Parts: sequence; structure tokens; C-alpha cells
Amino acid sequence: MSAPDPFEQRRQQRALKAAERLAKKDGHRCHDCGHKFARLKMSRCPACLDKRSDQEAALRERHSHQALPTLVQDRLLKQLAAGEDPVQVCAELNITTQRIYHHRLYDPAWEQALDEALTAGRAAGLEHGHSSTYKWDRCRCPECKAAHHPKEPVFDLEGMAARDRRRRAEKRRLRRWEVVQRAKEDRETHPVKGPVGPGALNDP
Repeated sequence: MSAPDPFEQRRQQRALKAAERLAKKDGHRCHDCGHKFARLKMSRCPACLDKRSDQEAALRERHSHQALPTLVQDRLLKQLAAGEDPVQVCAELNITTQRIYHHRLYDPAWEQALDEALTAGRAAGLEHGHSSTYKWDRCRCPECKAAHHPKEPVFDLEGMAARDRRRRAEKRRLRRWEVVQRAKEDRETHPVKGPVGPGALNDP
């Protein structure tokens, strides 16, 4: 019986390692549903990622309501209607200005109440409805905000929510496309050749 060829042994070892890498990627199971899919730095399949994105959106909405309770809302609206600076008021209440504006996505009534308070507390000696008033005089009334952000209207909450959903859907489609492309490239880069199995290395 002739001695095994060392070059053939190395080739079989490389083929076995490539098969193991491919099995790890193609044989990975989703953490949620348990189905096999190409892993590629992902712990969940694309279908579960879509479900998880909806769950995370609901979680963000719940956190927004918890961070801005009714007592804080009433005090904030009262101080804004009195003409105080929104930045200083938010600092006193230990919240961010992004929080009070972002909460409009989850509570349309809050958006209306916030605009009414900002309108009631704005300075009377300024010319409202201009971008310069928003930028230099720091007026945050609805008219000045609409003039400063003409491409993204403040009042179009449904449009903002729809745009957010479209962006999330586009990211999910791009993520799925990248998964498929990377899986194809990996199979082309590491093709499985020759016999692969537990006894492949011991065969003469």
C-alpha cells in the first residue's frame, strides 16, 4: 500500500475546512424562529428582522410615553406658553428638545398642544414666518419652523411616519440583498472540491 500524497492531504484538509465554514454559515439557525439561513454576521433571518423592527418601533413609542408623562407635559406647556426658552425648560425638566419634538410622531394631540403653547409664548415684537426669525431670534413657533424647514413640514405627521416606514423598508431590502450577494460571493470564493467527510483524510 503506497503512502498518501501530502499534497492531496492538504487539498482535502482545505476542502474540509471550506465545507465546515459553509456549513456554519448555511446551517446557522435563527434565534427567533429556528430556521436555517446564511448567517453573515446576522443572528436572525430577514423575516424575523422585519417582525423585530415593528416590535422595536412599538418599544420606542412606549419609551417615548414613559419619558414624557402627563405631569411633565403639563408643566412644559405651561412654561412654554409663558414665553420661556424651550432649551432652558427642557434642561430644567431633565429632558431633551428632541424628545418633545419626536413625541409628536406618537401623539398627534401633543403636537397640537405644543404648537399652541409655542404660539402663545412667542415674542410679539418679531416678524414671524421667516427663516431669519427662527435662526437669529430663536423663535420656535409653527410659522417660523415651517419657514425654516420648507422641505419637511412640521404639521405633516402622517407624511413623516410614512417616510420613516419607507426608509426602514428600504434598509431591510438592502440588508436582504447584501445577505444574498455575500452568500453567493462566499460560495464562489470557497468552492467545495473533492471528497468531504470524516474519513476523507484517512483514505489512501
